[in-house]
Amino acid sequence: MDVTKQVQAFPFMANVDAELATAMTSMASIKTLKAGEILAKQFEIGQHLYFLIEGEVAISVPLQDTGKSYNVGLIHNPLSPIGWSAFRHPSRYATTFTATKSSTLLFWPIVELQKILDANLNFANKFLQFVYQESLPVLTDIQNQTRPFFSNESLAFEETRPLVDSETQTHALKDAISLLNYAPFCETFTQAEIHTLAKKSSILLAHQGDIISQQDQLADGLYLLIKGKVVISYQTESGDIITTRTIARAGTVLAWATQNGSMKNRTSIISSRDSSILRIKREDLLDIFQDNPKFSVKYLYRLIWLVGAHLLAARMRYLSQIANDEVLAVSNVIEQNAALLPVSSPLYKVSELLKSAITTDEAFGVLYKCLHFGCVLERTISGMCLDILKDLQRENAFYRHLQNVYDTINNLPKDTPALDARRFGTELFKQAFQQVPYVIKGLENLPKKAGSLFIYNHLLGSPTNRLPNGFRFSMDAQFISAMIIDKEYGISGQRVVRRSKESEFWRDDFYGRFGNIFINSWDNLTKDTPEYDEFIKQSQQTLQNNFPLMISPEGQSFGTHQSPGTFLPHAFELAGSMGF
Repeated sequence: MDVTKQVQAFPFMANVDAELATAMTSMASIKTLKAGEILAKQFEIGQHLYFLIEGEVAISVPLQDTGKSYNVGLIHNPLSPIGWSAFRHPSRYATTFTATKSSTLLFWPIVELQKILDANLNFANKFLQFVYQESLPVLTDIQNQTRPFFSNESLAFEETRPLVDSETQTHALKDAISLLNYAPFCETFTQAEIHTLAKKSSILLAHQGDIISQQDQLADGLYLLIKGKVVISYQTESGDIITTRTIARAGTVLAWATQNGSMKNRTSIISSRDSSILRIKREDLLDIFQDNPKFSVKYLYRLIWLVGAHLLAARMRYLSQIANDEVLAVSNVIEQNAALLPVSSPLYKVSELLKSAITTDEAFGVLYKCLHFGCVLERTISGMCLDILKDLQRENAFYRHLQNVYDTINNLPKDTPALDARRFGTELFKQAFQQVPYVIKGLENLPKKAGSLFIYNHLLGSPTNRLPNGFRFSMDAQFISAMIIDKEYGISGQRVVRRSKESEFWRDDFYGRFGNIFINSWDNLTKDTPEYDEFIKQSQQTLQNNFPLMISPEGQSFGTHQSPGTFLPHAFELAGSMGF
């Protein structure tokens, strides 16, 4: 294969002088791979920057914890860059690359290549602009495969509107400089460069529902969040609109522009509350680039870093979904940054803390502390981890509410009436269930009378809801009582509950606070015994007093796929005794 011809095919080689063309050609080499051959392994020191000439290369993330490897993308477009993460310190490949078919690649040694870029700034701008643009399809591909997470923020506003003729706010130059110094994106910029950016900046004021930048519209500037909160919305190739993340951290880059005027916004940025945004218009950026070509090169290097950060976050979100393991994905984010992350960083604790519901709240405490007070790398990593853990964060909020229910009811005065205890418990469970998504249908089929018998299939509780002392709520019964019965009839339901086993020292005490009806064992509850007669008597009295009564006719809990189990006769015998 003619190396000279292949080198000349790259758009950035157009109109370069003969000396530079010779240097680039003499440094270039061709590599061929058979199907199944590995081009580069994750975490290897990056010696070369590759470009695909023909064939196809798979991208995979091997995980040390499990020994498994997950495919996270394919590269098949001619001239696509491969291994560009090695452009960033500490110059290691972020993933493993394997040929899926016979493939040919052209490559340059990174150290020698960077020397040429440093000495030829105009060429460096063209070269890095090409690498940046051609790296974007890999990010688009992984985002198109990612499912949305449930976001309360995405439901916070009913309508959106373009931010046209937006309000602006005067700002002190020192405040803009302070924000840019704090922003991870600007980490490599000199104070003179940051001062120049700050002088060109303005502040936009956005209200809830304002679209700060629209996907597929021409990029018109560099936007950084000052305060407030925004939702990142992305429309996939199939037309689905997903919320990829929410951002509330000051200094985060929301949207950006380059010298290529045809580049479009990759996502839509929507303000989910009143927010202030620092903006530097594209034309002002171009003036700065014109005056300082070296800064233009720096800016492109940071855009490549930014795409890499977004790509890592998107891959880990995708990985957490296909592996159904958010903790695994977070561990990999931290692992991928271990070469730079200080060994004293508290982020190394996060993976272990996330393994138990009891310590998960401490993990989020570490992440938020690093997000606000950590070094630049810690802030970046913690932001990625929090994006991945959106669903787990909801679960953690739910778990903390369950703890609050148990402690609050347990600490009520001993003489608190059972009806009042049920009311307290119901309100606390309502707060808990607001933390998670749910759907209720069929309310029109409920009986008109509160004093009715409600039967339900009793589902096995999740181990993640087990409290530190071993207590586990019957979540199905609590949901029915708080979110259906109470809302429909304005009164909390009473339950028939099995008495504690010997190891469940906490169970009777807790459920006894609600005045529930206890039975020793469903299997031994037979007619013509004192316990059976007492069960019928107490249940009839509850219904006659117009209180809802809940009972599971199965007498035990089952997993979702095994439910319903075999029904026992007791609920139906009770219904028969009431003439239902």
